Amino acid sequence: PMRAVIPLVAGIMHMPRGPFWVANIASAVVWAPMLLFAGSAVADAAERLIGAAHAFVLVFGGLTLFAVAGVVWAALRSVRPKR
Repeated sequence: PMRAVIPLVAGIMHMPRGPFWVANIASAVVWAPMLLFAGSAVADAAERLIGAAHAFVLVFGGLTLFAVAGVVWAALRSVRPKR
């Protein structure tokens, strides 16, 4: 979440565009491979433990349950009376 907010903060603080672009591109060059490595490591571990087809179904199902839990949590929170 922080990476998505930093450009907004940089704009609010009137950061010069040149240094912002350099920092933004440098952070993307570091951030993207880190995410790819983490996903690859999780996929390799899951494939070794339960097989490739089952790993896909398990990860997709887990992400779906996580999303549904988030929606339910938000709905319950909005219904709760404010104090």
